[in-house]
Amino acid sequence: MSDIVRHTLKTLMEAEGDKILHYPEKLKVQLLHKHPDEKRAIYVIIASLEEHLVEALMANTGFERDFRTQLSRQLYNTRGIAEEFGLWVVDLWVDVLNLQPNLVETAYGLDLVLMKGGSFQMGNLWDGEHDFEKPVHQVTLNDFYIGKYLVTNTEYAKFLNEYGTIFVKEGEFAGQLMVDAHEWGMKEVDGTWVPQEGFEKHPAIFVTWFGAMEFCRFYGFRLPTEAEWEYAARSGGLMQRWSGTDNELELPDYAWYSINSNEQPQPVDAKRPNQAGIHDMSGNVWEWCSDWYDENYYSVSPEHNPKGPPEGRFNVLRGGSWFYAAEFIRTVSRNWSDPTYTNGSRGFRVVKDV
Repeated sequence: MSDIVRHTLKTLMEAEGDKILHYPEKLKVQLLHKHPDEKRAIYVIIASLEEHLVEALMANTGFERDFRTQLSRQLYNTRGIAEEFGLWVVDLWVDVLNLQPNLVETAYGLDLVLMKGGSFQMGNLWDGEHDFEKPVHQVTLNDFYIGKYLVTNTEYAKFLNEYGTIFVKEGEFAGQLMVDAHEWGMKEVDGTWVPQEGFEKHPAIFVTWFGAMEFCRFYGFRLPTEAEWEYAARSGGLMQRWSGTDNELELPDYAWYSINSNEQPQPVDAKRPNQAGIHDMSGNVWEWCSDWYDENYYSVSPEHNPKGPPEGRFNVLRGGSWFYAAEFIRTVSRNWSDPTYTNGSRGFRVVKDV
């Protein structure tokens, strides 16, 4: 496609800023006025705005190997736009917005993806069921890093050996059990914790909320808030039922769940990442969040960096697991559990402040 439209778009961005991104119809009129013979290119540009591809690029700090392909496939699924044109418009926006390469930081052996802060509509945008996923409300978050992968059995066993006990040692939760041994998880051999053979890269399971919290504290991380978790699962607030796709036919490419998991957890890097480069945010295991759970919290949530109720009995779990059907691994699905409870379908990932 002609680069003349790209040049005009860059000029408009320099003159008017990113406000042009919020008014696609106005932008369409401006571009057609200048380039009436470039209707196809302009259609693709406007479609990319209306389908929130630009939001994904701006919220995601970079580009996985197949990130461009994921976005172009999304445009094909929603608008029938051929892949070559989808790739063209992704590259156009990368140039126009002057986006930088993927920013992944490694800390204590864990890969972290930078999520640029922003505003999004949190909650169930699609149907009238599941009242505890509503009301939809605006949330604005600061920048944060989030784990590219779930914490694995290998990583948690290393922590236990460095920490020296399976009980929280000090602070508010001193004495609380952190983890149980399991055939899919970890075991203790002659005083040393090791991952079960064949499960080294599987998510750390049978970890209590206290155990997830203490792992994070020990290494200078924290658990994600429920709002941060949903923002990252939706790649910066995209309208996606599942992390990585809004098309249930594509879901097996992105998620381990009841139809493909062989009824157990699976390796954390085996499925496609979402558009932010994060794996397994739908399926594999439920993920502990830092928030206490309140089914009515969405009605009173502050807009900026909500952290959940000040106290409670249960803690939030998000993302669904290998055991559940597609309905329960949606990006807006909410669950909760006693913080002392462990089982084989829940784990966690870390967050770090910027």
